[in-house]
Amino acid sequence: MRKSNIRLAGVLLIICTAVLFSACAAKVPVSSTPVQSTPKETPIESPKPSQPVFPKTVAVDIRDFRFDPDELVINRGDAVSWTNQDGAAHTILINGGVESPALREFDVWNNTFTQPGTYHYRCGIHPSMVGTIVVQ
Repeated sequence: MRKSNIRLAGVLLIICTAVLFSACAAKVPVSSTPVQSTPKETPIESPKPSQPVFPKTVAVDIRDFRFDPDELVINRGDAVSWTNQDGAAHTILINGGVESPALREFDVWNNTFTQPGTYHYRCGIHPSMVGTIVVQ
């Protein structure tokens, strides 16, 4: 009986060894592209940068002895450009201070408004011609 136990133990050893080697040699599928694991993130909306405000130039025509338009609302840093469309000369007198030179027909004069406030202007030659500019 002793021989049969040795034989049985030998057979079991061969079977166990075969199973062990076949398990180690089993082919594991390999991906050709690396797989990266990234944690799922909840997107956070970043605050949108405020749009820059670029200065602009707003046109005012002088026509038929009036300003067109005669009321404006602009942003600080914007300019107003007056163009004389009349045959008569006109000036722009702002708040009784700054005054343009006499504008002949088709002459243009610009003024940039750097401070917020309400500015009243008129023609220095024809005081009935008036306008208002509100600077925000």
